[in-house]
Amino acid sequence: MSVILAPVIQELSFLRTDLSLLAERYTVREVRSRTPREMLAILAQVPSADLVFCWFGSLRFLPVVALARLLGKPVVIVTGGYDVAAEHAIGYGNMRGGVTA
Repeated sequence: MSVILAPVIQELSFLRTDLSLLAERYTVREVRSRTPREMLAILAQVPSADLVFCWFGSLRFLPVVALARLLGKPVVIVTGGYDVAAEHAIGYGNMRGGVTA
């Protein structure tokens, strides 16, 4: 595998670490996904990627993940924290119910 498409929402230290580790073994194409225009650019690159690697289980990545799966591309989603939490008492977490769960 030579190319991993890695959508990045923001600069976070653990993302830098993960990207660095992935780049030691693979060619990583880091793409930004903060605006609708950037998301369209990502979608255009999915067909040429060998794998899509996303941080966060966010609905924001649904179009990217759906297209990758439609094209038979493997998808890796790293989740944790808000993505998998269901803390109803404090209104925290995507897994509290509804569409995000």
